[in-house]
Amino acid sequence: MGAVFDSLVAGIPVMVTHFLAAIAILAAGIAVYNAVTPFKELELIRAGNAAAGVSAAGATVGMALPIAGALAGSVNLVDLLAWGAVAIVIQLLAFAIVAAVIRQLVASITKGEIASALLLAGVQISVGLINAAAVRG
Repeated sequence: MGAVFDSLVAGIPVMVTHFLAAIAILAAGIAVYNAVTPFKELELIRAGNAAAGVSAAGATVGMALPIAGALAGSVNLVDLLAWGAVAIVIQLLAFAIVAAVIRQLVASITKGEIASALLLAGVQISVGLINAAAVRG
């Protein structure tokens, strides 16, 4: 029982540090996403726009998945930060590609059209899953 306790005492500070770093990467990713996307999702969500909520949820889950993969496979904090940054860039590229293919994407989401938001969220989550697996190797 002493070995388990010793392991917890040694491991908890590392776990907390990595957990907080992963949350910080996610928050930074969401902030960057909100800054570079051509609509203000938070304002739309506050106004009751469900499509913006679906889009934001997809972006959040899509970013969290590869960050979780990076967290699970990282060998140290720098490794986690590097792969977390790569994951965010890939998720931003996923948005850019969907926006380029669906030219009225931003206008549709701004108008509250759920179909476009569901497509975007689905792509973001799908890319996030593949991204997570790729990060894990």
